[in-house]
Amino acid sequence: MVGSDVEHVSPPPALLSIGVVSADRFLRVGSLPRPEEKVNGKDLGWFVGGMCANFSVAARQFGARTRFMTVFGDDEQSARIQDGLTRLGVDLQGSVTLGNRSSWSSLTLLSDQGEKVLVILESDLPLPASENCVPHLSEGWDVVYPVSIDAAWCTEIGVVAQSHGALVAYDLEPYFVESAWGTRQFAEMMSCGDLVFTKMDAIRVAGFDTKADAAAALMDLGPRLVVITDGPRPVYCAGAGRTMSATPPSVQVVDSTGAGDGFAGAFCGLYAQGRPLEDCLSVATAVGTLCVTSLGCQSYAPIEWSAFDAMHNRVMFADL
Repeated sequence: MVGSDVEHVSPPPALLSIGVVSADRFLRVGSLPRPEEKVNGKDLGWFVGGMCANFSVAARQFGARTRFMTVFGDDEQSARIQDGLTRLGVDLQGSVTLGNRSSWSSLTLLSDQGEKVLVILESDLPLPASENCVPHLSEGWDVVYPVSIDAAWCTEIGVVAQSHGALVAYDLEPYFVESAWGTRQFAEMMSCGDLVFTKMDAIRVAGFDTKADAAAALMDLGPRLVVITDGPRPVYCAGAGRTMSATPPSVQVVDSTGAGDGFAGAFCGLYAQGRPLEDCLSVATAVGTLCVTSLGCQSYAPIEWSAFDAMHNRVMFADL
């Protein structure tokens, strides 16, 4: 499959993401500082980030109609974030702006050795209220992707989304798994989930040594399909009676922030079109790899199809 195969879909699949957005600032340092150590750094600027924003941009590249609902601040960064997402074709209908608030942001230190430390600077901007989201969930979405921060909030969104025929996709980060795994609220959240994306670091936090065992445990809770990424190592996918893997091409990693979000967006955008699982997995792997080759989660967009095709052709797919 080449880029031209996925650019034109009629009618396009519709994906709704709900969560927070952030302004991601990057500093280049020679090496990551040890405790009490002072180091010099170079400011590399800031870029639009946030799981749901990254997800929406990636899905949009592959023909999906995407809407992102969030709560913006009224600062300059929030205004620039809105402009950037709109230019990339992401619909922001349903989002609200709160006065005298600043955007979520993060600070990432990138070392010359390829190591990274990311600090999320918390904001008092809330998640979109579930009661404000519910009226939008009946608009014929194929996939609804609520950010996995609050299990009870995700369950409220997921139950209503499924009742309107949408697939519900979750992306489980290690910090969330550490606090939620094994709780009643987590089980309820998974019971109204269809697609789960996570990473090896997260399943280790949950006590699993193998991707297969973690995927089986998650599917026992309700989801029909589980995808586990593992940095430069093979991606594992289980669902529809199959297990498969996709090995990413070897590339020079500039910044891995947001690669998993882009992976999930590309995967869901194609899955909602009814594409074969091997296409969803291999294309998503190529997109995730493109993400890490530049600074900023969305710098690969709009996709240059020749670069995408070259990357996609190097992905190694296998049935397990």
